[in-house]
Amino acid sequence: MQPPSTQKISSLAFRASFISALVIFLSLGALWGLISWAHWNQEIKEIEGRYLRAQKEIISQAMQQAIGIIEHQRSEGVSQESVLELLHAMGNIRDENGYIFVVDSKGDILMGAEGIYGATPPNTNEMILSGGNTLHDLFEDALSTNPKGAFVQYFWNKRGESLPTPKISYITPYEPWSWIIGSGIHVDDLEHHIKQKRQERLEKLQEELLRFILLSLILFGFIVLFSRFLQKKSDKEIFTLLEELKGLAREHKEINLSKIEFEELKELASLINQMMRLEIEGRRREEGLNATLKRYLGIIDKYVIASSTDLEGRITNASEAFCQISGYSKEELLGQPHSIIRHPDTPDSLFQELWGTISQDKPWHSEIKNRKKNGDFYWVEMNIEILRDAKGEKIGYTAIRQDITDKKRIEELSITDDMTKLYNRRFFNQTIGKELRRASRGGWPIHLAILDIDRFKQYNDRYGHQAGDMALITVARVMKESLHRSGDYAFRMGGEEFGILLSAIPSKEAFTLLDSIRVRIESLKIPHEGNQSSPYLTISFGLFTCPNALQCTPDLMYKMADQALYEAKESGRNKGVISPLPL
Repeated sequence: MQPPSTQKISSLAFRASFISALVIFLSLGALWGLISWAHWNQEIKEIEGRYLRAQKEIISQAMQQAIGIIEHQRSEGVSQESVLELLHAMGNIRDENGYIFVVDSKGDILMGAEGIYGATPPNTNEMILSGGNTLHDLFEDALSTNPKGAFVQYFWNKRGESLPTPKISYITPYEPWSWIIGSGIHVDDLEHHIKQKRQERLEKLQEELLRFILLSLILFGFIVLFSRFLQKKSDKEIFTLLEELKGLAREHKEINLSKIEFEELKELASLINQMMRLEIEGRRREEGLNATLKRYLGIIDKYVIASSTDLEGRITNASEAFCQISGYSKEELLGQPHSIIRHPDTPDSLFQELWGTISQDKPWHSEIKNRKKNGDFYWVEMNIEILRDAKGEKIGYTAIRQDITDKKRIEELSITDDMTKLYNRRFFNQTIGKELRRASRGGWPIHLAILDIDRFKQYNDRYGHQAGDMALITVARVMKESLHRSGDYAFRMGGEEFGILLSAIPSKEAFTLLDSIRVRIESLKIPHEGNQSSPYLTISFGLFTCPNALQCTPDLMYKMADQALYEAKESGRNKGVISPLPL
């Protein structure tokens, strides 16, 4: 048994240790509480600012989207009443107070909270605001300062409520119909949301406080237990550990184990260091994965010709490779339809097939010729897939392309007549079958004409082969200049024989086009003394027209067109003969 004096000293030492530990934890708790409270207040202010900005941005984007939809609908010939119904449906999707309103140039509210108004709509010129101005004056003043769109604040009734409350709206003009279109949010709805966020953060703060208190109690009990046996030395050890913990919290610096003598405290400090290292390692690993993913995405963006569009075909994203090959910057492409890169040679039927396929949620694959910003062209092999969100809802389309320009140039060399630069007989044999199938799917007529220079052998004999070559080149040039549609083809079939393939026009129009070529060639007044039908170089042609492509074959079309050409030559030359489908 210890002497009384020793017991008293030990008791005092224990009490001193107890009080010291208590003071330390209370101080730390108060410091933590003040810091946490200040951080909570700052975070709430940031949440309020971010939410208000986000709501304004959402409303602004919704109005721009509405303008885009109106413009598209107007271009399609949709009536104003139908557009108002569509805008009303859009507004109801957001929330119960999220309607879109439309005001015309007279101040009449065509559409508002109650839907589309009838013959006697309310008028903003009759709605007096504080200060004596009308609601229409407020809108006009805001748009005079910001013609493209502006935010305004005023008092307005919610649906089903009689007293007006403050409201913030974004309004924007639509000039073609002299409309003002707007949508907004009531300030008390913002305050309700912010109040919820404040309550959530407060509950989280309370949870953190509870955890801190529990941890403090555990550490406090640990210190008290050791202080009973270790007295001053244990006080020193605990104080050292607390100082190291402060450094860990402030600077993420590991606890210096050499400063701790007790094995139990040293083991605890080591475990804390391990936990901190694992956390740091986890953060570094996550940062490394993010960097790797970012690097891979950068490679894809740089080397893969890709783009995404919304359901209306407007570009929402474009890779760097797509920008490089098209010559447009990303800013110039975003929001534009893909027709910005459409080449005039591409037939409408290809795009009809494209949209018909992807509208059925099927992928589409084809080769397509596009136009660069500077007017040059490039060829790509394109695959289009459906783009869906996390819920599986269809939100747009993604297109991946491969540059095949060099391949197509090589192909073009193999299908082009070297002298006249028209397509050659080989390409004619490849094309006529494809065009017949396309005409049968589209249900339109198809026509083949065979043209021949009248008495070309005599022309060559009299004027020489060089003049004969120039005559062939001249006829080819007139043919090319006369064909303006992407689905029309001109061929050199061999020698002085040429071919023209037309589709999707009436037979009378096809004959008129061919006869105009004949007239233009004669009007060039190229001398040809061996031509009995004219003192100049002339052509004859035979035209075969097939109103139903399912009843025709390439051989039949060529045979009938050639027979019509023979009849034109037998009946005097310098003329055309049309041959209908045989019964």
